[in-house]
Amino acid sequence: MYRTQHRELLAVAAELEAFAARSQDDVGEGARERLARLAGKLTVHLQMEDHRLYPELLSCRSNEVRRAAARFREEMGAIRVVADGFFHHWLASGAIGAAPGPFLAELRPLLSALTGRIAAEDGVLFPLAERDG
Repeated sequence: MYRTQHRELLAVAAELEAFAARSQDDVGEGARERLARLAGKLTVHLQMEDHRLYPELLSCRSNEVRRAAARFREEMGAIRVVADGFFHHWLASGAIGAAPGPFLAELRPLLSALTGRIAAEDGVLFPLAERDG
């Protein structure tokens, strides 16, 4: 289920990346709609991780899994704070259209952090948990 959510998040992130590659004049409501989808999907995903996945991993019998889960959970807290602030600011009506350059400049590192995080969970944490959990 978490991997499926990751694929969905990556698909929306790719759509936003396509907006980031456009001219600033072409960014607007389409980007806002996709950003709202990303925010909704990410919020649900993080709630599921916080309430189910990480508590399970943190109580795992494997020390390696517990340590990895604690590290991943702590790192995600920093990404979440940045993402929440970004969504709050840029989802306001007219915000993207009024400042497409700053929006795109802030979007790129957020998407990079998100895709990197997903790659780390899929490539490191999940296999570790499946092996030792």
